[in-house]
Amino acid sequence: MMNTRTHRFYAIGIVAVFAWAVAGCSTPGRNSATKAADAVTALQQRMTTGEQQMDSTVTTLVDLVNQRQGDLRPQYQKFRDSVDKLEAQVKKGRSERAAVTTQADAYFAKWEQDTKTLQNEDIRQVAASRRETVKASFDKINGEFNAAKPVFESLMRDLGEIKQALDFDLTPGGTTAMKPVVAKVQGKAATVKTHIATIRAELGHVSAELAATASTSQ
Repeated sequence: MMNTRTHRFYAIGIVAVFAWAVAGCSTPGRNSATKAADAVTALQQRMTTGEQQMDSTVTTLVDLVNQRQGDLRPQYQKFRDSVDKLEAQVKKGRSERAAVTTQADAYFAKWEQDTKTLQNEDIRQVAASRRETVKASFDKINGEFNAAKPVFESLMRDLGEIKQALDFDLTPGGTTAMKPVVAKVQGKAATVKTHIATIRAELGHVSAELAATASTSQ
């Protein structure tokens, strides 16, 4: 049986080994991957809430222009508030996309630098190939964002100008006259949603690539 002193040293040794093991899991490369993964997750969530707000904004606009009787002011205010909320989501989304770009650039730079230090040619080739595979997913996301940008900017501009126009002509005649424009807004929103679906899918793929645990679907 261990005496008290021996037991104490044994316990200290166990704690030291555990601390070493935990520290060993927190490497510069893993930390860089975790930061990139966290940024991707934040952007995924923002894409979801942003799309929901876009849908809500377009719905309030359609309801407004289809209202032929009654006081238009409550619905118009609802539309104005919805546009403001969408603009806030867009602002946050831009910030979070910038964070993804920053973290991804740091991650890939560190990965490339580390790969060059590998002595085994086979291991170096595998690491380089994996880096290019993951980077291609990030590049696809950027490409999809760039493709969506002109349509989305046009949509946001239309929403702002409709809000401005109706501020001077909030009448049954004014809202009815706006219907053809609103129909085009709906079309633009549908196009944006198609891009969002692709971006969200690719973000999910990147998130899985960066995860330290395997997907249960694998």
